[in-house]
Amino acid sequence: MLLIAVLILILASIGGVIYSQRDLIASLTGPSQPAEPEGQASVPVDDVSDAPGEEANGAPQKNTARLLDGNGEPPVAPDARSVTTTLITPGQTETRLIEPDPPVSPIDVPATPPVETPPPAGDDGSLDAATPNDPASAEGQQFAAVAPETATAPGPDTPSAQRSILYEEGAEASGAGTASQGAVVWRLEDETALDGQKQVVLVADVEIPERNVRVNLRIKPNDDNSLPASHLVEIKYELPKEFASGTVVNVPGLVMKPTEEARGDALLGASVKVSEGYFWIALSSLSSEQERNLGLLRERGWIDIPMLYTNGKRGILTLEKGATGSDAVERAIAAWAAG
Repeated sequence: MLLIAVLILILASIGGVIYSQRDLIASLTGPSQPAEPEGQASVPVDDVSDAPGEEANGAPQKNTARLLDGNGEPPVAPDARSVTTTLITPGQTETRLIEPDPPVSPIDVPATPPVETPPPAGDDGSLDAATPNDPASAEGQQFAAVAPETATAPGPDTPSAQRSILYEEGAEASGAGTASQGAVVWRLEDETALDGQKQVVLVADVEIPERNVRVNLRIKPNDDNSLPASHLVEIKYELPKEFASGTVVNVPGLVMKPTEEARGDALLGASVKVSEGYFWIALSSLSSEQERNLGLLRERGWIDIPMLYTNGKRGILTLEKGATGSDAVERAIAAWAAG
């Protein structure tokens, strides 16, 4: 009897152990659960409310681990790093602070390239001459795009001719200018003054065959006491009727230059239009300025005559004194000084 009682006690103990470990035995002997895909977060066993399972009515429960938080934003991982990115939209640039799951490199906004202002045109053949009302600043002006050709040798009828060049602006605003070759003949002639006395006149006869242009330049002492001038420069133009630029409407003065390419100095005085194609330049009567003007006329070897045409285009008539011109100037100034 005692043996039977011991056996019953042992069986009861084994049954109690089996009953207490029934869940473990069921998990070992039941069907295995499918493995979760790699990279998918596992759900903690102690958070039963968020674990996927079956509701009482058999409907599947939601996994709230991927839902938005109370602020309407996705949940943030504890080790996430904040990264500054730039949102680019037409017309504006806005910088936002976001916290993505993977780290993102900053996006740099490309700088707007500077707008370059094209440089002002200056080498397009336009004339660099001064405005017609400022003869002093007209000195030494040339066409940047025009190089004068070698002058044609004067014919036998003009043995003492020197070079003359007519520079003109192009027909179009951006067109190249032109340089027309010609000749100038220097000479002296006598003229009867208002008081009946003879006076020496320095004369330059200019011809530009290519343009069918003739210009007569005369410099003489002023014999009109009502005119405050030491000397009077007379310039008369003969242009063909079909001349494209029209007529000459303004001649601001004379510019004396040491060389053809050099900048020059204007003779001090005032100019006036007498009639169509005919101009006077009254040189200053102040003793210091008179001496300066005659010194420039004697020493400088080239003369520029800037002018303005009817159509608004500008031109420069360049004259070479040369040996004959220099000799004529010296003899004229000597005769003027002798009275």
